[in-house]
Amino acid sequence: MSQHTASSNTASSQVETRIRQEVGALLDLPFDQVALDQPLDELGIDSLQLFRLQATLEDAFAVQLPVDGMAQMPTLTQLVAMVHRQPRDRESTQGMEAAPNTRAAHNTKSGETPRNPLEQMMRQIPQLQRCVTAQHGRDLTIDGRTIIDFASCNYLGFDLHPEIIAAIQPMVETWGVHPSWTRAVASPEPYFELEEGLADLLGSHSTVVFPSIAMLHLGVLPLLAGSGGLVLADQAAHRTLHEACELAAARGATHARFRHGDLDDLDAQLTQHQGCSRKVIVVDGVYSMSARYLDMPAYVEIARKHDAMIYVDDAHGFGIIGEDPSPDMPYGHRGNGIVCHFGLDYAADRIVYVSGLSKAYSSHAAFVTGFDAAMEEELRWGASTYIFSGPVPVATLASGLKGLQVNVAEGEQIRAGLHRLTTRLVAGAMELGFPVDNPTDYPVLFVEIGHPEAVVQACQIAWDHGLLVTPAAYPALPIDAGGLRFSVTADNTQAHIEAALRGLAAIRRHVTPGTCVA
Repeated sequence: MSQHTASSNTASSQVETRIRQEVGALLDLPFDQVALDQPLDELGIDSLQLFRLQATLEDAFAVQLPVDGMAQMPTLTQLVAMVHRQPRDRESTQGMEAAPNTRAAHNTKSGETPRNPLEQMMRQIPQLQRCVTAQHGRDLTIDGRTIIDFASCNYLGFDLHPEIIAAIQPMVETWGVHPSWTRAVASPEPYFELEEGLADLLGSHSTVVFPSIAMLHLGVLPLLAGSGGLVLADQAAHRTLHEACELAAARGATHARFRHGDLDDLDAQLTQHQGCSRKVIVVDGVYSMSARYLDMPAYVEIARKHDAMIYVDDAHGFGIIGEDPSPDMPYGHRGNGIVCHFGLDYAADRIVYVSGLSKAYSSHAAFVTGFDAAMEEELRWGASTYIFSGPVPVATLASGLKGLQVNVAEGEQIRAGLHRLTTRLVAGAMELGFPVDNPTDYPVLFVEIGHPEAVVQACQIAWDHGLLVTPAAYPALPIDAGGLRFSVTADNTQAHIEAALRGLAAIRRHVTPGTCVA
């Protein structure tokens, strides 16, 4: 063997080892258990992890990997070859043998031109990093222009409700701005009133309130799984859920993923991990891009078969969907969440229900239900982010409590109006020829555009029509499935909906599917 061949083989081996280490770190697997001949998506890598992996490898090997090649989810063998095919953009190849996770993401200093062409392109989206200087209902002032807000998740309009606004000052005068006790020591009385009010609305034994959903996940999921347990998460579950699962794995649990919505894969993985002491299925209640509801009864059936519990984050469902849905009101009533929507029972069906007030209720706290007194005790005495966190601000407690009262008095009327607005937007988008997958007229419309170039162009047209929307593109979504998300709230008007449809009509006329950047 020539010296050149030996050197090439050594370099290839180093690249292979490094890639296996990085993929293993993302999947919580030893690098020697990462298969070389299996596509990245079959290994469990999602598009966000793929983006992190690409950034790490580009930094480690001083190359620029093609976005379209990465988006095809190559095998590790193909990825090794891809790295070798790219010219080095600097002399150093240091880091080939470095430990994994030396760099989690590709950071660009302020004012510096991004090296990645895709990142350069995405910075052309006008709906990013904007400063709002005034707000009148859902009419915003940005750079002196009136822009219609279709990016807010304040679905019920509680952020602007006069009774909720008026409730804040009296409670602040009574309790101050922020009684800074850890919850393990003491809590203001409104905390307990909020927990009782939420439990009454949900029909649960109890609720325990945390400062935010992200903190709740980090405290509760590792506690529920325990050392030797299993946290099995839907690949499309919210990023904060996956981060909490990673923390659970660091504390001795097994962390695995199943393909989005694939009940057969869920069943197979639960069978594979049947020896785990506790099994927790981790899912979203409503997936905020597709507006699809979780098929809770089907998940309950599989969970019961494997003696597992279901941990559902219903951040987007709470306040909108609820009990007793009908053809006239597919959301259901009372806004008490996806468990009530399907007529299930928290204790009998072993469902841990999690949600927050930051969407429909326009506030900040989060909460989790307990099956019974024993689970409530476990949560209050065992969840680290409950014990060691401070309280939520008093203004949050006030707005949450008044929001529960407004929901009783006005919630049905508000949701009916929201449904009418959303129905018009969904129907109008379909009439324009956009593929729309929103069978319940949930107040989120995702309009699929395609590749990043087309998404950028669509965002620019929407901006020209005075629309603030949420851009959704790679790596948050597959590279050929990007689009615009329209969030409808009770404070949008019929005129706003018609303006959105005019913008969508212009997008339909002028935007063609893009091709991947290099």
